[in-house]
Amino acid sequence: MDDTAHSRITLGVSSYGEGLRSGTMSRLQFLDEARRLEFRAVELCDRTVPSPSHAPEALQELAAKNLTTPSFAIRNDFTDPTRPLELEIDRARQGLQTASQLGAHIVRIWTGTASRTPTALTRVEAAFNDLVAYAHRLGLMLAVETHGGLSSDLDILPRLLGHVGAPGVGVCIDGGYLPGSLFAQAFETLADRIVHLHVKVHDSDGPGGPDATRHAPLLTFVRDTNYGGYLVIEYEGSGPRDLGVSWARDLVSTAWTAGSLH
Repeated sequence: MDDTAHSRITLGVSSYGEGLRSGTMSRLQFLDEARRLEFRAVELCDRTVPSPSHAPEALQELAAKNLTTPSFAIRNDFTDPTRPLELEIDRARQGLQTASQLGAHIVRIWTGTASRTPTALTRVEAAFNDLVAYAHRLGLMLAVETHGGLSSDLDILPRLLGHVGAPGVGVCIDGGYLPGSLFAQAFETLADRIVHLHVKVHDSDGPGGPDATRHAPLLTFVRDTNYGGYLVIEYEGSGPRDLGVSWARDLVSTAWTAGSLH
Protein backbone atom coordinates (compact mmCIF):
# COMPACT_ATOMS: atom_id res chain seq x y z
CA MET A 1 0.00 0.00 0.00
CA ASP A 2 1.17 3.52 -0.80
CA ASP A 3 2.55 5.13 2.37
CA THR A 4 0.27 8.16 2.14
CA ALA A 5 -2.82 6.00 1.67
CA HIS A 6 -1.67 3.84 4.57
CA SER A 7 -1.61 6.84 6.89
CA ARG A 8 -5.00 8.21 5.76
CA ILE A 9 -7.08 5.02 5.84
CA THR A 10 -8.15 4.59 9.45
CA LEU A 11 -10.16 2.07 11.46
CA GLY A 12 -13.46 3.25 12.90
CA VAL A 13 -14.74 1.96 16.23
CA SER A 14 -18.08 1.03 14.64
CA SER A 15 -16.28 -1.87 12.93
CA TYR A 16 -16.20 -3.45 16.40
CA GLY A 17 -19.23 -1.61 17.74
CA GLU A 18 -21.09 -4.64 19.05
CA GLY A 19 -18.19 -5.78 21.23
CA LEU A 20 -17.41 -2.26 22.45
CA ARG A 21 -21.06 -1.56 23.32
CA SER A 22 -21.55 -4.88 25.13
CA GLY A 23 -18.28 -4.63 27.04
CA THR A 24 -16.81 -7.81 25.55
CA MET A 25 -14.13 -5.65 23.89
CA SER A 26 -12.30 -2.87 25.67
CA ARG A 27 -10.88 0.26 24.09
CA LEU A 28 -7.38 -1.15 24.56
CA GLN A 29 -8.37 -4.41 22.87
CA PHE A 30 -9.75 -2.40 19.94
CA LEU A 31 -6.42 -0.59 19.65
CA ASP A 32 -4.61 -3.95 19.79
CA GLU A 33 -6.75 -5.15 16.89
CA ALA A 34 -6.01 -1.99 14.91
CA ARG A 35 -2.28 -2.58 15.29
CA ARG A 36 -2.61 -6.27 14.44
CA LEU A 37 -4.31 -5.24 11.20
CA GLU A 38 -1.47 -2.75 10.58
CA PHE A 39 -3.48 0.45 10.85
CA ARG A 40 -1.66 3.58 11.87
CA ALA A 41 -4.71 5.53 12.97
CA VAL A 42 -8.18 4.99 14.39
CA GLU A 43 -11.38 6.98 14.78
CA LEU A 44 -12.58 6.94 18.39
CA CYS A 45 -15.90 8.31 19.65
CA ASP A 46 -17.58 9.74 22.71
CA ARG A 47 -18.54 6.24 23.81
CA THR A 48 -14.96 4.94 23.85
CA VAL A 49 -13.63 8.22 25.32
CA PRO A 50 -16.72 9.61 27.09
CA SER A 51 -15.30 12.85 28.52
CA PRO A 52 -12.21 15.08 28.51
CA SER A 53 -11.13 13.50 31.80
CA HIS A 54 -10.76 10.14 30.00
CA ALA A 55 -8.53 11.60 27.27
CA PRO A 56 -5.15 11.31 29.10
CA GLU A 57 -5.56 7.57 29.60
CA ALA A 58 -6.68 7.10 25.99
CA LEU A 59 -3.65 9.09 24.80
CA GLN A 60 -1.35 6.82 26.76
CA GLU A 61 -2.95 3.75 25.20
CA LEU A 62 -2.69 5.25 21.70
CA ALA A 63 0.97 6.12 22.21
CA ALA A 64 1.73 2.63 23.51
CA LYS A 65 0.29 1.16 20.30
CA ASN A 66 1.92 3.81 18.08
CA LEU A 67 -1.51 4.95 16.90
CA THR A 68 -3.12 8.35 16.37
CA THR A 69 -6.76 9.42 16.23
CA PRO A 70 -6.97 12.18 13.59
CA SER A 71 -10.77 12.15 13.75
CA PHE A 72 -13.31 11.76 16.54
CA ALA A 73 -17.04 11.00 16.41
CA ILE A 74 -19.73 12.68 18.50
CA ARG A 75 -23.23 11.21 18.89
CA ASN A 76 -25.93 13.85 19.24
CA ASP A 77 -29.50 14.75 18.32
CA PHE A 78 -30.28 18.45 18.01
CA THR A 79 -33.70 17.73 16.49
CA ASP A 80 -35.30 16.00 19.49
CA PRO A 81 -37.73 18.46 21.14
CA THR A 82 -37.68 16.41 24.36
CA ARG A 83 -33.99 17.18 24.87
CA PRO A 84 -33.08 20.69 26.03
CA LEU A 85 -30.96 22.15 23.25
CA GLU A 86 -28.55 23.80 25.69
CA LEU A 87 -27.73 20.40 27.21
CA GLU A 88 -27.18 18.83 23.78
CA ILE A 89 -24.85 21.66 22.81
CA ASP A 90 -22.97 21.35 26.09
CA ARG A 91 -22.58 17.62 25.56
CA ALA A 92 -21.22 18.23 22.07
CA ARG A 93 -18.82 20.84 23.44
CA GLN A 94 -17.51 18.22 25.86
CA GLY A 95 -16.90 15.95 22.87
CA LEU A 96 -15.02 18.71 21.07
CA GLN A 97 -12.82 19.23 24.13
CA THR A 98 -12.10 15.50 24.22
CA ALA A 99 -11.22 15.47 20.51
CA SER A 100 -8.88 18.41 20.98
CA GLN A 101 -7.07 16.71 23.84
CA LEU A 102 -6.66 13.55 21.75
CA GLY A 103 -5.04 15.55 18.95
CA ALA A 104 -7.87 15.04 16.45
CA HIS A 105 -8.34 17.42 13.51
CA ILE A 106 -11.83 16.40 12.34
CA VAL A 107 -14.93 15.85 14.47
CA ARG A 108 -17.85 13.95 13.00
CA ILE A 109 -21.25 15.31 14.07
CA TRP A 110 -24.89 14.75 13.06
CA THR A 111 -28.07 16.78 12.96
CA GLY A 112 -30.06 14.00 14.62
CA THR A 113 -32.98 11.90 13.42
CA ALA A 114 -35.85 12.53 15.86
CA SER A 115 -37.54 15.20 13.72
CA ARG A 116 -37.35 16.86 10.32
CA THR A 117 -39.71 19.77 10.99
CA PRO A 118 -38.87 23.46 10.44
CA THR A 119 -38.52 23.77 14.21
CA ALA A 120 -35.98 20.96 14.21
CA LEU A 121 -34.01 22.71 11.48
CA THR A 122 -33.99 25.92 13.52
CA ARG A 123 -32.61 23.99 16.50
CA VAL A 124 -29.89 22.45 14.32
CA GLU A 125 -28.89 25.84 12.90
CA ALA A 126 -28.61 27.29 16.40
CA ALA A 127 -26.50 24.36 17.60
CA PHE A 128 -24.21 24.51 14.57
CA ASN A 129 -23.72 28.26 14.89
CA ASP A 130 -22.48 27.69 18.43
CA LEU A 131 -20.39 24.59 17.79
CA VAL A 132 -18.65 25.71 14.59
CA ALA A 133 -17.35 28.76 16.43
CA TYR A 134 -16.38 26.67 19.46
CA ALA A 135 -14.60 24.10 17.28
CA HIS A 136 -12.74 26.87 15.47
CA ARG A 137 -11.37 28.14 18.79
CA LEU A 138 -10.08 24.62 19.47
CA GLY A 139 -8.56 24.29 16.00
CA LEU A 140 -11.06 21.64 14.90
CA MET A 141 -13.05 21.09 11.72
CA LEU A 142 -16.64 19.85 12.04
CA ALA A 143 -17.79 17.23 9.53
CA VAL A 144 -21.58 16.86 9.29
CA GLU A 145 -22.21 13.21 8.46
CA THR A 146 -24.97 12.06 6.12
CA HIS A 147 -26.28 9.88 8.92
CA GLY A 148 -30.03 10.06 8.47
CA GLY A 149 -32.56 12.77 9.23
CA LEU A 150 -31.87 16.30 8.06
CA SER A 151 -28.18 15.58 7.48
CA SER A 152 -29.05 13.06 4.76
CA ASP A 153 -31.37 15.47 2.96
CA LEU A 154 -29.34 16.70 0.00
CA ASP A 155 -31.65 19.68 -0.45
CA ILE A 156 -31.37 20.83 3.14
CA LEU A 157 -27.73 19.99 3.88
CA PRO A 158 -26.16 22.54 1.47
CA ARG A 159 -28.52 25.21 2.81
CA LEU A 160 -27.55 24.32 6.35
CA LEU A 161 -23.86 24.62 5.54
CA GLY A 162 -24.56 27.92 3.79
CA HIS A 163 -26.45 29.20 6.83
CA VAL A 164 -23.51 28.46 9.09
CA GLY A 165 -21.32 30.11 6.48
CA ALA A 166 -17.95 29.24 7.99
CA PRO A 167 -14.88 27.45 6.64
CA GLY A 168 -14.75 25.34 9.81
CA VAL A 169 -17.55 22.99 8.78
CA GLY A 170 -17.79 20.48 5.96
CA VAL A 171 -19.41 17.16 5.14
CA CYS A 172 -18.66 13.55 6.00
CA ILE A 173 -20.22 11.23 3.43
CA ASP A 174 -21.50 7.90 4.76
CA GLY A 175 -23.16 5.79 2.08
CA GLY A 176 -24.89 3.59 4.62
CA TYR A 177 -27.63 6.22 4.98
CA LEU A 178 -27.94 7.29 1.34
CA PRO A 179 -29.72 5.05 -1.21
CA GLY A 180 -27.75 4.33 -4.37
CA SER A 181 -28.78 7.30 -6.53
CA LEU A 182 -28.48 9.76 -3.61
CA PHE A 183 -25.04 8.39 -2.74
CA ALA A 184 -23.80 9.27 -6.22
CA GLN A 185 -25.61 12.62 -6.14
CA ALA A 186 -23.93 13.54 -2.84
CA PHE A 187 -20.49 13.49 -4.46
CA GLU A 188 -21.73 15.87 -7.16
CA THR A 189 -23.77 18.22 -4.97
CA LEU A 190 -21.32 18.41 -2.07
CA ALA A 191 -17.95 17.78 -3.74
CA ASP A 192 -16.37 21.05 -2.61
CA ARG A 193 -17.53 20.57 1.00
CA ILE A 194 -16.39 16.97 1.56
CA VAL A 195 -13.76 16.87 4.31
CA HIS A 196 -14.19 13.33 5.66
CA LEU A 197 -15.33 9.93 4.37
CA HIS A 198 -16.81 6.90 6.14
CA VAL A 199 -16.58 3.68 4.15
CA LYS A 200 -19.60 1.69 5.35
CA VAL A 201 -19.22 -1.94 4.28
CA HIS A 202 -21.55 -4.85 5.07
CA ASP A 203 -20.15 -7.68 2.96
CA SER A 204 -16.63 -8.43 1.76
CA ASP A 205 -18.07 -9.64 -1.51
CA GLY A 206 -15.30 -9.17 -4.07
CA PRO A 207 -14.71 -6.67 -6.89
CA GLY A 208 -18.07 -7.19 -8.61
CA GLY A 209 -20.20 -7.61 -5.50
CA PRO A 210 -22.89 -5.26 -4.19
CA ASP A 211 -20.69 -3.39 -1.71
CA ALA A 212 -17.91 -2.77 -4.21
CA THR A 213 -20.44 -1.61 -6.81
CA ARG A 214 -22.30 0.60 -4.32
CA HIS A 215 -19.08 2.38 -3.38
CA ALA A 216 -18.18 3.24 -6.98
CA PRO A 217 -19.00 6.98 -6.51
CA LEU A 218 -16.75 7.17 -3.45
CA LEU A 219 -13.94 5.28 -5.17
CA THR A 220 -14.20 7.56 -8.21
CA PHE A 221 -14.12 10.63 -5.97
CA VAL A 222 -10.95 9.64 -4.10
CA ARG A 223 -9.27 8.55 -7.34
CA ASP A 224 -10.08 11.59 -9.44
CA THR A 225 -10.03 14.54 -7.02
CA ASN A 226 -7.59 16.25 -4.72
CA TYR A 227 -9.24 14.79 -1.64
CA GLY A 228 -6.73 15.16 1.17
CA GLY A 229 -8.73 13.87 4.14
CA TYR A 230 -9.20 10.51 5.79
CA LEU A 231 -11.15 7.40 4.87
CA VAL A 232 -12.57 5.63 7.90
CA ILE A 233 -13.31 1.91 7.53
CA GLU A 234 -16.63 0.92 9.10
CA TYR A 235 -17.24 -2.78 8.55
CA GLU A 236 -20.70 -3.68 9.86
CA GLY A 237 -21.26 -7.02 8.15
CA SER A 238 -21.97 -10.41 9.66
CA GLY A 239 -18.68 -12.03 8.70
CA PRO A 240 -15.35 -12.04 10.54
CA ARG A 241 -14.42 -8.48 11.53
CA ASP A 242 -10.79 -8.69 10.52
CA LEU A 243 -11.50 -10.08 7.05
CA GLY A 244 -14.20 -7.51 6.34
CA VAL A 245 -12.02 -4.63 7.54
CA SER A 246 -9.05 -5.78 5.47
CA TRP A 247 -11.19 -6.19 2.35
CA ALA A 248 -12.64 -2.70 2.72
CA ARG A 249 -9.21 -1.17 3.25
CA ASP A 250 -7.86 -2.88 0.13
CA LEU A 251 -10.89 -1.69 -1.85
CA VAL A 252 -10.33 2.00 -1.09
CA SER A 253 -6.54 1.79 -1.12
CA THR A 254 -6.50 0.47 -4.67
CA ALA A 255 -8.69 3.35 -5.86
CA TRP A 256 -6.78 5.99 -3.94
CA THR A 257 -3.33 4.95 -5.04
CA ALA A 258 -4.55 4.93 -8.67
CA GLY A 259 -5.05 8.70 -8.41
CA SER A 260 -2.96 11.59 -7.14
CA LEU A 261 -2.44 11.59 -3.39
CA HIS A 262 -2.08 14.93 -1.66
